[in-house]
Amino acid sequence: MNDVDYQAVYSRKLSQRGEARYIIINVITGEILDDAQGFGYKSKKKAYAGYYYKRNYAKEKNQNKAVEYWLHSHPEFCDELTYHVFAHFKEGKKEKLDENLVQMLLREFGLDAPCKINKLITVWENLR
Repeated sequence: MNDVDYQAVYSRKLSQRGEARYIIINVITGEILDDAQGFGYKSKKKAYAGYYYKRNYAKEKNQNKAVEYWLHSHPEFCDELTYHVFAHFKEGKKEKLDENLVQMLLREFGLDAPCKINKLITVWENLR
């Protein structure tokens, strides 16, 4: 869906005397895309902000799930990554996991990263 496909509009149904409420609709089909759980938004600006957040949060969540699945599908890679992290900390280094190390391991295993390396590291760290 393109950004021009949706619009914040006044909702007569959700508005009450003296308090306007807005919803997000698909301009082409007229379908209600977001109505703030049936309450409506107090302004157009808040409607756009709420819908933007919901759309992007869903994308982020889906991407994280895909990366988690990829990591679970490559346990040897994860084991090697864990080994290097322990060795790294054993040497007394406290820096975060290095992107170059991850790229080297990906090449070593003949794998392509499912996303940007820093995203892969973040999801992997959250799984541990």
